[in-house]
Amino acid sequence: MVNSRAFQTTCWLLWRDVKLFLKDWYNNILDAFFWPVVLILANGYILPAMGMPEDYGSFIVISMLIIMASFTAWSAANEFAADFEGSKSIGYELTLPLSYKAVFAKIIIQFAFKAALFNVVTLAIGKVILGNAFSFAQFHTFKFILVYLIACTFFGSFAIWAAALAGNVKNFMRVELRLAGPLFFICGYQASWYTLYALSPTIGKLMLLTPWIYAYEGVRIGMFGQEGYLNYWLCVAMLMLFISLFSMHGLYLFKKRLDCV
Repeated sequence: MVNSRAFQTTCWLLWRDVKLFLKDWYNNILDAFFWPVVLILANGYILPAMGMPEDYGSFIVISMLIIMASFTAWSAANEFAADFEGSKSIGYELTLPLSYKAVFAKIIIQFAFKAALFNVVTLAIGKVILGNAFSFAQFHTFKFILVYLIACTFFGSFAIWAAALAGNVKNFMRVELRLAGPLFFICGYQASWYTLYALSPTIGKLMLLTPWIYAYEGVRIGMFGQEGYLNYWLCVAMLMLFISLFSMHGLYLFKKRLDCV
């Protein structure tokens, strides 16, 4: 049975974090604005002029949505990496009447919320820049919202796992340079899974071992329809599996870093 006091405390902490995030809405919108504008312009107009498909800009709109969501969660986790080696202010929450598991879950939800909320402006940016070339004709509201929120939850679980694994900012940046950054860009950013598989079946099979391919493919299905992408429900299931795996190991690392009991 869920402890009602612990649940209320967790919700209060989450609402406190959400209010702080929403309070700075102007800068959060600006943060979600500049990268998509530049890269959608480049991929929507410059690259097609150099021989890329005419609809490549639309493809990249979703890539930018995923990149910005993951980057937002990653940026939030950077503060936790600094906290692990510094004042450990997160320890205050651990003194409240709730378990370290509840604190850990709250952090993932907080990261997921930050990743999901303002970055949806990428879709509007894509529509303004590309016009009719970026169509909502096959947009499926339920599928898009479901997989987008699950993908953002994965980004949250992965980010806090990386912060707990690193333990400090220096090592956290190394995880970004050696693992997160490369995977963000090679696992579906520039091409669909079927394109990667056609290029090399070995590469295609290896991509199935990474969570980002399912985030890219699933959100694109919600936007463009099923044709040409991995099965939608496979994407949902695999993202949930990766959330479970990174959350379980991340919780272990979190407990170890903060000497939780």
